[in-house]
This record gives sequence, C-alpha cells and structure tokens, in this order.
Amino acid sequence: GVVSIEIGGGDPAAFALIDWSAGLYFIETSTNLSGVGGGTVTGSSQLLSVPYALHAKNGSTRYIGELYGGGIIVAVWKVLGVENGLIASLTDLNAAYVYSNITTLIGPTAQSAVDGQANTTAIINQAGHTTSAAALCDAYISGIYDDWYLPAAWELNLCFNAAFFVNTVLGADGFRINNSYWSSSEATGGGANAHFLIFTTGYFNYGSKGNSGTVRAVRRF
Repeated sequence: GVVSIEIGGGDPAAFALIDWSAGLYFIETSTNLSGVGGGTVTGSSQLLSVPYALHAKNGSTRYIGELYGGGIIVAVWKVLGVENGLIASLTDLNAAYVYSNITTLIGPTAQSAVDGQANTTAIINQAGHTTSAAALCDAYISGIYDDWYLPAAWELNLCFNAAFFVNTVLGADGFRINNSYWSSSEATGGGANAHFLIFTTGYFNYGSKGNSGTVRAVRRF
C-alpha cells in the first residue's frame, strides 16, 4: 500500500493565535486507511516546549538592567501586545538640586503619579521658572535620545524597585542608597510641596520645592 504523511495541514492563522502561556497543549496523531473523513486517533503527546518562532514573536525582547535607549531599563510591560518600558539615565544629573526656583503651587497639571512627562512640561512652563530638576532632565541628551523627563512618583518607584539590577550593572553610577530623589509629582495636599523617594527605605515623603534632592532622568520606549 501507499502511505502519505501530511504535516502542518491545519489552519496556520489559527496556529499563530495560540497563547502558549495559557496552559498545556498536545499534538495529536491519527490514521486514515480510507482517505475519507478524519481518521482514527492513534495517540497524543504533550508539547513540552514552545515553538521558537512563536516565542520570538510573542516573548519579551527587553529586560530590566539592560543597557538600552541611551540608559538602563528599569521596567518592561506590554500594552495590547506591544512592548513598552521605562529607561533611567546612566548617572544622576545632580546630587542636590531644587525641585524648582518657583515654590508656589502649579496644580493638577503637575500632580500626575504616572505621567512624568506631563509634570515636567508643567513645571518648566510655570510663570517665572528659570531652573528646576525637571529642566535638568528636559535638557539632558544621551546619544541620540533627547526625550528625557523627571519621573512621576510611580515611575520613580519603578526605578527604586530596579535599583539592585541597576547598581549591579552600573556600580558607582547607580542609585545612591542614602539619597532622596525628586519625583516630578507635586503634592496635592496643599502648599508648595513635591514628592520625593527616600532610597534608604523606599518610602515616599513630600517637602518644600526649595529643598535639595537628587535628580535622575527617565524616558520611555
């Protein structure tokens, strides 16, 4: 008799849509002696590894602690399957710098916990502004990258969470454990205060914009 073997005769589009992280998958074999119908299942075997091509397509390509995009990656996430991340500058821009020379309240445009770019823009655009931690970050250039800003509070927290990896890679240029770093997030409780993160403890506090804090720039990809 004649035996024909068909491999990959299913729907390739459906195969490409499989979420390989969702659970166990098996490959089925069947025998069809008549050539009509679906045949008789003769066995199934669990797939113990993800097809490389699909892993390369769907898996993360960047990682925390990687030197990339003019700095070092401190966070990676996906939005609708598209990889995004936060990059910190390779050094502190200043060890002791004021939040701003203007110590009056800006308002909601500078109070985001997640959007440091918006906060940075609001700080720089405040009437009478001449110098600030935000302006240091805005003027910073690393290689071809000039879209840096002062991190919002939660972005700064991502920097703290990645400090072990950053300091392992950068050594003396890593985050300073005994320093307090400015976030761009203005405090919402009244007064002219802004949030900073104490890297000794990992706790946030807020203080006068005229106080000195350490400045580290970030950008996104």
